Amino acid sequence: MSLGAGEEVRFYLNLLRNNWLGPKFDLLKIPGPPGYWGAGHIPYLMRPDYHVQALEWANKYGGICRFSLGGQHIVLVSDPALVQTLLGRGPGSLPRKCIGYQFFDLATNHLGRRSFFTTTDEEQWLLIRKGTAQAFSQANIRRYFTCALKHAQELADQVKITAATSRAGCVEMQEQVEMMLLDVFLEGLFEVDLRRVNSEDISHAMNTVLLEANERIKFPLRKMFVNLVSPRWSYKVWSAQHVLGGLYERIFNTMRARGVPPEDETVLWACLARLKDPATGQPLTKQQLLPEIGAFILAGFDTSSHTIAWCLFNIAAHPEVQRRIKSELSASGLLHAGQGNCVTPRQLSYEDLPRLPYLNAVIDETMRMYPVAATGSVRETTAPTQIGPYKVPEGIVVWPMIYALQNSTHNWEEPEKFKPERWLDNRDCAYATTSSSNGSSSPSGSSSSSSSNSPFGSEAGSPRAGAADAAAGPAAGAGSAADARRARRFAPFSDGLKNCLGQALGIMEVRTVLAVLLGRFWFDLAPSMGKPETVRRNQQIALTLKMKEGLSLVAKPHSSGKEAQQGEGAVAKATRAASGVWGRAAALAAAPSGPLN
Repeated sequence: MSLGAGEEVRFYLNLLRNNWLGPKFDLLKIPGPPGYWGAGHIPYLMRPDYHVQALEWANKYGGICRFSLGGQHIVLVSDPALVQTLLGRGPGSLPRKCIGYQFFDLATNHLGRRSFFTTTDEEQWLLIRKGTAQAFSQANIRRYFTCALKHAQELADQVKITAATSRAGCVEMQEQVEMMLLDVFLEGLFEVDLRRVNSEDISHAMNTVLLEANERIKFPLRKMFVNLVSPRWSYKVWSAQHVLGGLYERIFNTMRARGVPPEDETVLWACLARLKDPATGQPLTKQQLLPEIGAFILAGFDTSSHTIAWCLFNIAAHPEVQRRIKSELSASGLLHAGQGNCVTPRQLSYEDLPRLPYLNAVIDETMRMYPVAATGSVRETTAPTQIGPYKVPEGIVVWPMIYALQNSTHNWEEPEKFKPERWLDNRDCAYATTSSSNGSSSPSGSSSSSSSNSPFGSEAGSPRAGAADAAAGPAAGAGSAADARRARRFAPFSDGLKNCLGQALGIMEVRTVLAVLLGRFWFDLAPSMGKPETVRRNQQIALTLKMKEGLSLVAKPHSSGKEAQQGEGAVAKATRAASGVWGRAAALAAAPSGPLN
């Protein structure tokens, strides 16, 4: 399915009619900031970090508030219980995605067709989701780990070379990680020969079209004027689309040349190759399959790469956190301690990933503060709908915003502070406690627990804490009916039926890359980055939440800096510790784990 320009204009005119002329019910009773006549709140949101402005409104007006883009009313929801209801499967849920998602088709294909990521066609979504779920099973995540580890080690080698030859040892990490994870996805899930792919060109092209897609979300009719106002930029976007389209076509041709895959082959390309059009019973055509290939590649490397970048930023900005991670790696035999050939005492294994509780707490806290899917998941009402205590009409955009859910003062204590310990102190950290009638929840307190508290549990790549995935069953200690009824205030992969299909893969990649890099290097923010507060002020949304100027770090191999000695001192201190948060984490790191499914 695709929308032409005329059909799109008619769609938006219909939405505006519903918003301006139709019944309002309780819509205008929802609290919100004052706006401008005609423009609504567009002037406040024409900034790269518009998610920060939305968070400010959520903090001021509560778990349900309202603003508008011109005549289009938007209900912003950050109350955990209501977010869970809206994104769930039962009464009160809103399964239909907002049409604004279509703009990301710029990155998934140049044919104007919709992918399962952007479609409002439930049959198309179900066909792809169900047909590819097996590609993200725990057995396949373990299989992809071998590829991820290989490329993580190659990345570490490249970081060492770049640091040794650059001024002051500075390395641009965000771009390097993007290209590395693109290679993992293409080689591991599509089994593509990387010698025929220019990862740098693909990464730059993807970033270009995502910037344009994000601008069109804020100003939906932009594509009608961009050719006239900025023809050079328009040509750059067009060229980037065709770079991406060329990659997707090569993958499609490779898949078709392989023939029909055996039934026991469940890697992603094989799952896609077996899909059949329900209407014809024939394999999906090139026009049908190209957008799906593009959607998986888009989601497969852009999200994980920026999660890793934000983790490295937080770690570099907090030396005490970095020392604790290195102590944990040392206790597990994974820390390079000064060998000239920069080889760790032993190689990282898949089973190591869940046995690093402090590193995983750092990942959890980073994903809380900087969820890469910060602006998901936008929904749209197709009939008069009850949103908490308010009834709203058809055609209203409802925005259960992950960034506000995970950073609002009504959901978290000191949400602006980076505190990995909160995931070790409180077993129920991912859950809200109570929800009030006005759409505000109470932040959870701390309750000490000696068991692993990461919401990603004991599986190496599988999220815990009720993040149901079609491909991976619940990890140990989660997935119960009681957990399913509890409202989550931590949902970096969204929630409900349409949560992230590849979340287990993403977590495995993040853990693997960080364990490899931190086992070999000490990282500091490069002087060009400024202070951490400067980096935080330079966030931007381009599908994912990323650093506007990239991430430049000073990488010091452990064999060359005094930071290695500091890390070794921290190891000894952690070994002597018999109690406290870090003592519990170190004990967990050394404890044997149960079998992996």
